[in-house]
Amino acid sequence: QNLAGRRSRSAATTATTYLSAAFKMVVMDSGLVLSEDRKASLYKEYMMTLESVQKDIDALKLWILKQPHLPDISQLDLDKWLEGILLLTKNSVERSKQSIDSYFTARTACPSIFYQRNLQDPELKDSFNHVKVALMPGLTEEGHRVLLMKIDSPDPALFNLEAHMKRSSMIVDFYLQHGVDFTGLHVIHDLEHIGLGHISKFSLQLMKVMAVAMKAYPCRIPKITLVNTPYFVDKVLALFRPFMSPKLMARVTSFKDTSQLLNILPAHLVPMDYGGLAPSVDELNGFWRNKMEESADFFALCDSLKTDERKRVGKKNIPESEFGPNGSFRQLSVD
Repeated sequence: QNLAGRRSRSAATTATTYLSAAFKMVVMDSGLVLSEDRKASLYKEYMMTLESVQKDIDALKLWILKQPHLPDISQLDLDKWLEGILLLTKNSVERSKQSIDSYFTARTACPSIFYQRNLQDPELKDSFNHVKVALMPGLTEEGHRVLLMKIDSPDPALFNLEAHMKRSSMIVDFYLQHGVDFTGLHVIHDLEHIGLGHISKFSLQLMKVMAVAMKAYPCRIPKITLVNTPYFVDKVLALFRPFMSPKLMARVTSFKDTSQLLNILPAHLVPMDYGGLAPSVDELNGFWRNKMEESADFFALCDSLKTDERKRVGKKNIPESEFGPNGSFRQLSVD
């Protein structure tokens, strides 16, 4: 019994030591920002050089200035932001232009998601408590970042989908502005507490916003893993299928529980509460909450970063008919 106790204490000490080191790594931002080695690897993969990237950044800056409907974005860290866009679009200047236009157009088309993103707002505060989002420090061998999301309560009344979408847009904006490496995301959804009441909160308009957001935020998602899947998981997938490419749908795998996570990911990229060695979901969720609260001025600035459609030359990027009044959503019934 004493030996077992010592082993237990030893394991706990080892985990705590690793947790401290891992969490320190998160706090110091190493393992999250784009490292020089990682950047060199991506540059090689996409045939980029420092000179070509600067040339493309300058070309994009000039293009933005020539678009009368786009906002003044001189207050952003433009070089870092545009480099991130180029990496996410695999070094395509034309796709970067489309992404930039969609990025600002989405804010005009759907202010309920992209406007007045103040973390002191009670609904956004509640979002952190009821939907946990944890970005793991470090990358997989393939260079993927692991992002785990979990609805933390079975009560659908506590699930505010619009607040979660608003917060999600803030998270990605923060990543882009601060150089967080998310050039390849392995997304894990823990569906333990999801019910049909949660699903009924989705709307056709919201799904269209999500499709637009995938253009505005051209995240590459090589893997999607669903764990603790409910009996109605097919309904969940059917909800998203019209708005996801067949290629992305083919990347979805699902498991009845969480036991397989350590078979598909190294322990240091699995949270402690899932049997791994990474910080717990609550700790990582809280870390990002603090980081985003420190960036209140940046999110206030973002309120002005939207298109002026009266000045657009050519057809609109997002037809107004796709949304309800003022970017609102209509409910989607679930049979």
